[in-house]
Amino acid sequence: MTDVHVVSVLPDALHARLVDTLPSDRGVALSRADETADVAELLREDHAGDGVALVVGDGGVGLVETVGRAAPTVPVLLFGKSADDSAVVAAIEAGALDYVDATTEGANRRLAARVRRVLDGRTPGNDGSTSDDGAVGAGDDSERAAQLEAIAAAASDVVVGVDRAGVVQFVNPAVEDVLGYRPADLVGEPLTRLMSDEVARRHEAGMARYLETGERRVDWEYVELPGRHSDGHEVPLGVSFAEYGHRGERYFAGVVRDVTAQRRRTDRLAALNRAMESMTGAETAAEVCELLRAAATDPLGCRTALVALYDAEIGHLRPVGGSREESTLEDVLSDGGADHAWTAFSTGETRRFESALDGSRRRVAGGESGDEPDTLSVLPLGRHGVLVLGAHTTAAVGDEETHLTDILRAAAVSSLDRAERERSLREQRDALRSRNERLERLERINRVVRAVVRGLTEATSREEVERTVCTRLVGADLYRFAWFGRVDEVTQRVEPVAAAGVGQDYLDALTVSVDPDDEHGQGPTGVAARTRRVQVQDDIRADPPFEPWREPALRRGYRSSAAVPVVYHDRLYGVLNLYASESEAFDRTERQVLAELGETIGYAVGALERKQAFVGRQSVELEYEIEGRDGPLRTLVDSGEFEFEALVQRTDGRLHLYFTARDVDVSTVEAAAGDSPEVTALRHITTVDDGREQLFECTLGYGSFFESLLDRGVVVRDLVSTPGHARLTLRAPVDADVRGLSRSVAGAYDGAELVARRERDDPVMTRTEFESAFTERLTERQAEVLRTAYFSGFFEWPRRTTGQELADALGVSQPTVNRHIRAGERKLFGLLFGDEGGGE
Repeated sequence: MTDVHVVSVLPDALHARLVDTLPSDRGVALSRADETADVAELLREDHAGDGVALVVGDGGVGLVETVGRAAPTVPVLLFGKSADDSAVVAAIEAGALDYVDATTEGANRRLAARVRRVLDGRTPGNDGSTSDDGAVGAGDDSERAAQLEAIAAAASDVVVGVDRAGVVQFVNPAVEDVLGYRPADLVGEPLTRLMSDEVARRHEAGMARYLETGERRVDWEYVELPGRHSDGHEVPLGVSFAEYGHRGERYFAGVVRDVTAQRRRTDRLAALNRAMESMTGAETAAEVCELLRAAATDPLGCRTALVALYDAEIGHLRPVGGSREESTLEDVLSDGGADHAWTAFSTGETRRFESALDGSRRRVAGGESGDEPDTLSVLPLGRHGVLVLGAHTTAAVGDEETHLTDILRAAAVSSLDRAERERSLREQRDALRSRNERLERLERINRVVRAVVRGLTEATSREEVERTVCTRLVGADLYRFAWFGRVDEVTQRVEPVAAAGVGQDYLDALTVSVDPDDEHGQGPTGVAARTRRVQVQDDIRADPPFEPWREPALRRGYRSSAAVPVVYHDRLYGVLNLYASESEAFDRTERQVLAELGETIGYAVGALERKQAFVGRQSVELEYEIEGRDGPLRTLVDSGEFEFEALVQRTDGRLHLYFTARDVDVSTVEAAAGDSPEVTALRHITTVDDGREQLFECTLGYGSFFESLLDRGVVVRDLVSTPGHARLTLRAPVDADVRGLSRSVAGAYDGAELVARRERDDPVMTRTEFESAFTERLTERQAEVLRTAYFSGFFEWPRRTTGQELADALGVSQPTVNRHIRAGERKLFGLLFGDEGGGE
């Protein structure tokens, strides 16, 4: 087989394509000319005559003219980038064999086909003679027809001509690239061979109608129809056609273009538009990010798509949808990818880098499994974060993809901005709604608390107080169930004594302890009793401490609970337990209200005990021996003897204690009082018994030990203290909690021991009916002046305290003191001598 010589005048990239294109099944001699001017010399020296079969280059008209002068019979095939159709036409008119556009799809395949046909010897030279390998068809041999045929052969779109019967008369080589048919295979065949059955049926009916009536139902200038490839698959086509006459016959010519790429682009734009519309309607940033990832993979077709939002709490970019173990970009991107992402986020500029993700990381990044490298692009999403995209290969992203990506990114930033604003508005609305609901609930609670307090003032017994509290709280529909429990000092169990609401049988099998080592003492009630603080279970179903009571509580519709200690002056009267039908029903404000309610209930119970103590007919006397030197008021007389005289509560609410100090200087007592935390003021009243005894009045501060005794209905009958030893005698109600009282005494006086307990038939305060009647006639101010005058020695002779000194102590004028004393004397004498009025 004769060797064929080919001369190449192509740049490096195109020359490499030509090398791949040359057939490998025959001997081919390939020469390379660096410039067009070198071609003539190369032809004359090495390839003169008919031995040279082909010159391939991208020199345009200049190359054709140069070869024509040097070797007119050598064909020239142009292969390059055509700027427009005029350049193609000029090259064909100058004598080029063909012009293959290197930038079109299938260009290499078309070049291979043309070169092979040249090597087969079926292609003429540059003399303009007809070719059986260019555009195949029936036509005249005129120069004009040859030019048109040459132009059609150079076109990248399919050019086809048919007669009125629809039989193909002419088709150019582009048909092979578009539909897979050789031109020779179609000439003489019906045009419907290129159509699906349905399109062929409509085409035949439409042509018949047009030939008969001239009616058109499709746009001849441009219409898109599906074509049928030689292998059977459909190809979307854009068709433009027209009618022309020749020698009295009707013919039709059309230009057919493969619009697959356009259709794909249109579909991508439509899908992208739908994705952006969906993002516009997304309510949360997570939804926007998920739609953004989906749009990046389809329709943009990125292999990897990952959205990472900035998390201000951790100062990192966190992948949306990533697992906890892969919570930051450092956990997902390798090869410093997180640094690139942070740079893109902080600078607002796109960054690109190569990275190979393993299978697990690629799945987190929303990509296909595999380890081959991607060219990852990191696109900033404003203040929100970044979008990481990966192409299929390391090739650069095309202009179209870049443009579409920029559109998608702008839409994502806008949607994220809107989602953030809506989230902020939702949070504000939710916070406002929650606040209003809490305020309404708090107002209801305050109304109920006020009603409870009114009920407490009307109660006549402790049992009525406990029952009233439970009934009022449940009756206001604030709580589903309430019960009140007292602590049994012997068993250390909390025993229910009152209840109200739904599910009172809940208490039947209830066991609650205050012992921290008991499993039944770990719940809210036991902890509240020990700590004296409100305990709340926001979710009974989930909170572990509620385990022993969870199932029966849930069956009765309880979802959260609160245990409120009822305490007054550190004395625990019990625990109020409340249950709500919703979780997290007890917020911080409600807890504070309930804590204050617990104190109010404690005060009410204590007041009832004091009242019962004062009017009761029986009492118990408790005597304590105290070792050591510490305790309330014992430091006032450190070296001598302290003896209690009386305890008076004035209208200012302060307690005033009178005592006698023996064998100690006044200045020593005054100095000790200044250092005592319980004494706020000290007044020396008088000196008796040749200076051995000093009578003092001291004002006690709020919350003192002696005030706590009075609050419990307990009075001090005697307190004698000497260095290292003291004896304290108390009078308490007969039903008093002696054990709890003894703990209080031991807490105040370290080493106190109960040594005697005596039952008395008289009340706590020894008062006869006469004394009761007299006291009821006195005003509070008169009673205060009389008590103070009596214990100050005003009625003794000689007087220990003068009227002026008494007035100064009470903070009033001396005439006022005298008026109150005279009024008290008149009432006393009136009662003694039968004058029931007593006068003023």
